[in-house]
Amino acid sequence: MTPTRSCLAFRLSDVMRAVCTQRSLKSKGLISAMTTVLRVRAKAGLVPDFENLKANPPIYIGREWCKVDNNHALRARVEPTTIPARAEYVRAVREGALEPCDEATAAACGVAWTPTPTPTSKGADDAQAGTET
Repeated sequence: MTPTRSCLAFRLSDVMRAVCTQRSLKSKGLISAMTTVLRVRAKAGLVPDFENLKANPPIYIGREWCKVDNNHALRARVEPTTIPARAEYVRAVREGALEPCDEATAAACGVAWTPTPTPTSKGADDAQAGTET
């Protein structure tokens, strides 16, 4: 089945909106033209991987699938994730869904950078389970 013209136009307009947003952010100096990658860690919410939208199961930035009590769950990765500097990811950093892991990423996204201690895998598992040590 072929997509209808309106469906195709909708998808194309979304792509063009993202490209135009990226260009306008760069032209306003909100994204550094030199910045091509961001180093981030998942903080709150789920940010999809826009390069792999058709992946099954879905891929989220800074998260990984794990098995908990015979069920699948998402947990935050301990190590920083390197992603391309796209307008969607910059917005996620500004809104607090992703946390910048270095000064260059924070500067590129226009947020204040405060060094945070790297969580250990045990601490991340405990936080995911909702228990305290």
